[in-house]
Amino acid sequence: MPSLSFLIVLFLADASLALSFNEKTRVLILIFLGTFIFPALSLLLIYASSLSQNLKIDSRFEKLFPFVMVTIFYTMVTYTFVEKQGVSNLLNSMIIGITFTVAFSTMLSIFYNISIHVSGIFGVLGILFAINIFTDSHNLLYPILALIIVGGSLASARLSLQHNDPKEIFLSGVMAFSVCFLSVYILV
Repeated sequence: MPSLSFLIVLFLADASLALSFNEKTRVLILIFLGTFIFPALSLLLIYASSLSQNLKIDSRFEKLFPFVMVTIFYTMVTYTFVEKQGVSNLLNSMIIGITFTVAFSTMLSIFYNISIHVSGIFGVLGILFAINIFTDSHNLLYPILALIIVGGSLASARLSLQHNDPKEIFLSGVMAFSVCFLSVYILV
């Protein structure tokens, strides 16, 4: 979801980012590599090394190790992004909020069956709502509406498939929305 967040903000939001198209593309590639490609490859390596018997993760041990790995990747990307890139407060606050959301999801997954999918969608919504407060543009209306529909559909699917109970869905969504919204709202 970080790639989706950055794609929407960099190319749709009128957030007064003084970045050229090439700089926006470079930022998006860095986010995509660090928050999707590298974590996905590490999960495949875990599968290949037989630490996990299949790609469907059921036990708490099998969930915790990949979550910790992803949290480490996100932390490294956040450090690189904030300390080395120095792009803008808005983009820095977004990656900080996303990383905290992943870290909180990792901690909560010890006790609850957190839906990382619901966390991702509602985290993006939190970012977009916070940005919408700062801008007078209506460019984010359609992405927000689409994400509300996708988030509701995803939560319903998780419930109907009995992968999560309502408390876990609510906890996942509210935690992610709150962390991402507050990080952008406070840090910008």
